[in-house]
Amino acid sequence: MGEKISLDGMNVRGNLAKVSLDYPLSAGQFTSDFLRLLTQNRVNMSLLITEEWQERGDTTCCVPGADVENIRGYMSSSPELKRLTEFVEPVALVSIFPHRSNMRSLGLTLVAFARTNIFLYGFCSSLSAVTFMIDHNQLEEAFTALESFFDFPGERTRKPQT
Repeated sequence: MGEKISLDGMNVRGNLAKVSLDYPLSAGQFTSDFLRLLTQNRVNMSLLITEEWQERGDTTCCVPGADVENIRGYMSSSPELKRLTEFVEPVALVSIFPHRSNMRSLGLTLVAFARTNIFLYGFCSSLSAVTFMIDHNQLEEAFTALESFFDFPGERTRKPQT
């Protein structure tokens, strides 16, 4: 294997739930209704991704796993919103902060996760970070897989933030 890539850091958020809404665009404003419900009930999100294509919309977010039952209860007033919503738990968000090698880091992380059968629910990137949504129960395997390609600065804890 070649030289490892240095990273500026890594952040892990664990014990989360992935909440997804899949809806026809003609059916209404489900994303805004869902976000209003979370805001009114002071539920924090660690990640929010929305997209629309053709006639469909999709909204995915990560919320604390401890809030899932409350969110389901809040949705009782909207049967249609409840029907369109899927919960997956537990998930974790692993964010790496590559230094000038964002695309290469993305590719190597995908290879590392594929080689070790890490289940990947999705990923996204920004100017400074690449974030991967994985199964929370596979965090240790994910750390080991990442260490095969990356050098992490200083000491870090493997314990996820909750």
